[in-house]
Amino acid sequence: SELSVQRGDNLIVSVREDFYEYSGGVHSIYGIIGMNYDSATSDVLLITDVLTDISSLPTLLSEKIIAVYGDEYESYESLQGYREEEYGPEDYNWTMSYQGITFYFNPYEIASYAEGIIQTTLWFDEIQELIKAEYTDVPKGGYAMTLPLGYDIDVDLDPLDGKRDSILVSSFYQTEEDQEYGSLTLR
Repeated sequence: SELSVQRGDNLIVSVREDFYEYSGGVHSIYGIIGMNYDSATSDVLLITDVLTDISSLPTLLSEKIIAVYGDEYESYESLQGYREEEYGPEDYNWTMSYQGITFYFNPYEIASYAEGIIQTTLWFDEIQELIKAEYTDVPKGGYAMTLPLGYDIDVDLDPLDGKRDSILVSSFYQTEEDQEYGSLTLR
């Protein structure tokens, strides 16, 4: 497994664990686990600790999944079952960044194994009425977040322009004779 800090400050430490296991059989199992902790007490945070009301969450997430992955998801029985099923605060798999809350559905949760992990982000500006205000502010002191290699991430670098910026982080490493070269590119 691999752990990466999605957010770390005086309110919350949000960690994403990507795991993979193969112990025989038709195929491996893999997925993402979100772990969220109160920075002051080390207590596990549930989604109800950061949102004021979760009753509309299944509908919001379903709409985002259909918008991102396509209309064919609207007909999936498992997605329909998710929308109708009562999810408790402990059932949501999520991490928080400084821009929004990302929810993860591992293989077989709402789609087949072949379709992989379904994930979607509810941006803070989309859920202003649901999120507790203290979580939307970037702390003035130190904080941490992950810039994953090889993935575009959306970050609002300039809150005054009203749009998200895309960041891509890539790396290059090469060994020649007794020399090692490396570079990290942030675009």
